[in-house]
Amino acid sequence: MKEGHHFDQNLGGIAGLFENIRSNTQGIANSHLEAEKKLKGSVLPILERLHAEIKNKAKELSKGAFKGSKEIDKSRNTTQKHIELLGQHTAAFGSSGGKVDAANDPYILQRGVNYRLHKQVLEENNNRHDLLAVQDSFSQFEAHVIQTIQQAVSALSDCFPPIFWFTNSVLISEYR
Repeated sequence: MKEGHHFDQNLGGIAGLFENIRSNTQGIANSHLEAEKKLKGSVLPILERLHAEIKNKAKELSKGAFKGSKEIDKSRNTTQKHIELLGQHTAAFGSSGGKVDAANDPYILQRGVNYRLHKQVLEENNNRHDLLAVQDSFSQFEAHVIQTIQQAVSALSDCFPPIFWFTNSVLISEYR
């Protein structure tokens, strides 16, 4: 065998090359396991907490803000029905010769319409104030989400040396 030195365990041989590849692969696997532990220990809890907060905020919005608008729609429909009822009985008042029962008296119906209109205005104003409060709290929540994401990115960058952050020849760690 003329070229037996290629299989030599020392530097430059095939066996040495495979040993070097094995040790490098083992080092990469160990660094990945270490990175996994760091990510699960520092970054993942931050993002899981943020995910739960976002889900709770979505439930809060769907239950609170939309409930008020449904009540307002119901109030509008009721008011509209009573306005139509007032119109019908007011038109019939002249043809009945002034004789009406108490339930169909246009004056009483008008007072009921005024009451319902006033109640509807109050409900709409309350709903408007509720929506403004939701908008204010939502802007604060958006700031909290951004701050939490920045915290997660900071924890992520602490897990890895800057050499891992090259993307399109730009260091992501420069954006911190």
